[in-house]
Amino acid sequence: TIGELYHNEHAPNHDNPGDLGDLHDDDHGNVNATRTFDWLTIGHTDGILGRSLAILQGDHTSHTAVIACCVIGRSHAH
Repeated sequence: TIGELYHNEHAPNHDNPGDLGDLHDDDHGNVNATRTFDWLTIGHTDGILGRSLAILQGDHTSHTAVIACCVIGRSHAH
């Protein structure tokens, strides 16, 4: 299980606030996408730092297999 969806009170879509939208692949299965969300921050108390991100197979209406995941973190350069 990947846990509960991230809930940010500033998210415009309160029906499913953890859903950042669908990604679409090309004919070779590659995805190259950039998204910007004014309400999604890193450093604030309700920010995304320290939270996980999961990419699910299928569209936003059918949660099937998790095909990729990560934790949003910060490191210091040496």
